[in-house]
Amino acid sequence: MGRFTNFLGSGKPITASTVQTLTFTGNDLPSAGVVAFHIVTQSANTNGATATPMSAISRIRVKADNRLIFDVSGDHFRKWQERFSSVGYAFKTDGNRLTIPFNLFDIVDDDLADVCQFPRGTVPTVELTTTTSATTGFVYAGWTQTDAQPVFYPTLLGQALGISANVVNATFPINERGAMRGVVLDTLGLRRAKLTLNGFDYHQVTGSAYSNAQYGITGDLSVETQALEDGSGNSGSAVIVSQVGLRVPMVLANTGTSRIELDTSSATGMVWAGVGNEITTWAVHNQN
Repeated sequence: MGRFTNFLGSGKPITASTVQTLTFTGNDLPSAGVVAFHIVTQSANTNGATATPMSAISRIRVKADNRLIFDVSGDHFRKWQERFSSVGYAFKTDGNRLTIPFNLFDIVDDDLADVCQFPRGTVPTVELTTTTSATTGFVYAGWTQTDAQPVFYPTLLGQALGISANVVNATFPINERGAMRGVVLDTLGLRRAKLTLNGFDYHQVTGSAYSNAQYGITGDLSVETQALEDGSGNSGSAVIVSQVGLRVPMVLANTGTSRIELDTSSATGMVWAGVGNEITTWAVHNQN
């Protein structure tokens, strides 16, 4: 039978120019065999208003029985999609729809990709936090399910690095209980990033602020590392360069031997935003 889709007929209201959390619960959404939730906004058609754009979604949270499995900024979520999707898909910031995938969407074969699903036997909650750019209207939800047997479920979790601008060899420990698939970082003000998992250096790349003065060479290789892969690997003007996604094989990240190491900048026009900049980790876990 493969995949099948459906949607919730009633929408949730959106208030214009207001920071708010738009919530769908287990009364609205299924959980069995879910490989994606789909979100679309609609205008109230008052005074020629347009639907709330996806750029107005500042945070995406998904819970399974009130346990966070997704907690990610809108920018990092979009880069995660573009970087790891097998088709290089990323929602348009000026569009009115997005998809929250739970499968291994970096795998082309649907049957293999869909063994990763929303955690079975749990109650879903989806929370979308908006900025004041929200417009009057509604948000609707749909879903795609599969009859594939569940083996894994994903997590996509962002957390503040606590790393300030103009530092060298600053580290942030990574402790992920599941098998790592990749990370997302901001590139503005990034000089160098090194990702180490279980004592092995999987990635060491330069960032947009990699400077002649510090290293004797100028150049940004962080985004260009995608060039060997499909989708967003076709480096060009459409590639999101404000964040970078670093792919790893399914590998455990044990405490004490796994970290991200950064050099950051405070140079004019290349300022690392500060301690609030996040790292987003993507991992998969065994279904219970």
